[in-house]
Amino acid sequence: MRHGGSPTDWEAKMKVVDCPCGERVEGATDDVLVAHVNEHIATAHPEMAGKYSDEQILSMAREA
Repeated sequence: MRHGGSPTDWEAKMKVVDCPCGERVEGATDDVLVAHVNEHIATAHPEMAGKYSDEQILSMAREA
């Protein structure tokens, strides 16, 4: 049994957050996206680390 369908189905579910700095942050699941956004913030914008909740990050996301 295949989980998640074809690669095209999986790719359609990819979510992205476009950071104002121009970086595009992607994640295949909500948890992965939030982790990647938090990593980007910590690296590129350390002064903003910890300022966004998971819900706030997900509200900025769109499907890729």
